[in-house]
Amino acid sequence: MSEKGKKSKREGGWGKLLGLSTLAGLLSFMLLVPFVWLGGLGVTATVSIFQNLPDFIRPVNAAEASNIYAVKDGKPVLVARFFNENRISVGYDEISPNMIRAAIDTEDPRFYEHAGVDWVSLTRASLTNILKGGTGPGGSTITMQYVKNNLLEAAVLSGDPEAIAMQTDRAHALQRKFQEVRLALALEKNYSKQDILAGYLNLSFFGTNINGVEAASEYYFGIHAKDLDIPQAAMLAAMLKGAEDYRPDVADNKDRALNRRNYVIQNMADQGDITQAEADQYKQTPIKLNIQHVPTGCEADQKTAFFCDYVVWTIRNSPEFGPTQTDREALLRRGGLDIYTTMDIKLQRVADAAVKKWVPPTDKSKIGSSAVSVQVGTGRILALTQNRIYDQTDSNLPGHTSVNYSSDRAYGGSSGFQTGSTYKIFTLAQWLSTGHHLMDHVDARVKEIGRAHV
Repeated sequence: MSEKGKKSKREGGWGKLLGLSTLAGLLSFMLLVPFVWLGGLGVTATVSIFQNLPDFIRPVNAAEASNIYAVKDGKPVLVARFFNENRISVGYDEISPNMIRAAIDTEDPRFYEHAGVDWVSLTRASLTNILKGGTGPGGSTITMQYVKNNLLEAAVLSGDPEAIAMQTDRAHALQRKFQEVRLALALEKNYSKQDILAGYLNLSFFGTNINGVEAASEYYFGIHAKDLDIPQAAMLAAMLKGAEDYRPDVADNKDRALNRRNYVIQNMADQGDITQAEADQYKQTPIKLNIQHVPTGCEADQKTAFFCDYVVWTIRNSPEFGPTQTDREALLRRGGLDIYTTMDIKLQRVADAAVKKWVPPTDKSKIGSSAVSVQVGTGRILALTQNRIYDQTDSNLPGHTSVNYSSDRAYGGSSGFQTGSTYKIFTLAQWLSTGHHLMDHVDARVKEIGRAHV
């Protein structure tokens, strides 16, 4: 071997040794952190990387979908959903034990044994990453992952580019890891394991616009999270590693998703939550999907779209929902509101069918018509529709519009239309109700009274 080659080999060996030595020192420090923490001595004064980090993290109020309901036979019925992130938060008791076990057995088998940080796994993962050039496992516990997801969600909700960069850029990776360690320890001192598990599964990402275990269960299988069986739970737990890589509704992911699901099932057997015979049986079960697409906005149901639009504008215009229209819009799409309206769904559908039957949206006459039904005595709007296709795009297709004929400009409508002869019947009714007769008349000639003309 040439001197140059020998030198290169020596340098490479010294580099790896230096890396291992540095890691050993780092890990030694990290192993002392919980004891220093518990001893009340603090670490921020001596370790610069911990400076300016919060001592405690409160779980973020993650964005949730808002729902608009009509009434059918006295019971609420969903007509529209609004969301930036399709999420339905549920409690620990509303999540299947199968999902809980699948997540723990795969992501953090020692979850109930550690206090937020699994020092053994973290040390092992760090050593593996050094030896493999950073391609090994991360060693993060479920609590640490929950902290990570919390910080990212909070950054996104804030809209602060610097905060988002702090949680996503590789340049901040080491600082984030220290942050996760510190905050995970604090989180477990203030919240139960059940709270952390529920928070983690509610915040987890399961594919584009699918956030949280409840929304994922409904989307992929058409059931609630509490009803997940073992193969279904294993499939969702498999996606925790990387939703887009393992989501089963993507054709290119079919084999990868199945293999990862079966890996989770085997983990459940290895941890003693199911028998090996059960695991072998579940592995033979094909992935059975029941995809339930969740459209967002009023366009989801054309029969209720214009009533829905009026409700949305009511929220936008109501200061009770926020100081500005932007704040109110954000609340609608992130706040998890349940909005119960006066819409009678049966009457609404009858009214919508009627106006579109007599003058279809694409009728050559281009005549516009609308119908509003108001409950006598209360003023409650029971139905509101028009002979148009609700469309908020700039398509300009015949018969399409987002203008609500039954409202004014402040509520998504137009400048309005003159009542014309339509109002004559109401004038006549008022005339008769005051004691006048059909043959009575008013002398409208100008009369001079003093200096005034009437």
